[in-house]
Amino acid sequence: MRHVRRHHSDRTVRRMAEQAGLRVVAARGLVGTSAREPANEDGHDRILYVARRAG
Repeated sequence: MRHVRRHHSDRTVRRMAEQAGLRVVAARGLVGTSAREPANEDGHDRILYVARRAG
C-alpha cells in the first residue's frame, strides 16, 4: 500500500471549502492522536478541519 501526503496551506483549504459551498467552523492541530487549539501549521504535523454547508 502506498500513502501520499500533501500539504495545503490553511488559506488554500479554506478557499477550496468556500468554493465547494462549505464554511470551515473549526480547525484543530493534531499531535499524535490529540487535537489541540489553536491549529498552527508550524507546530502541528496535521490539521483537522470541520466544515458545514454555508448558509
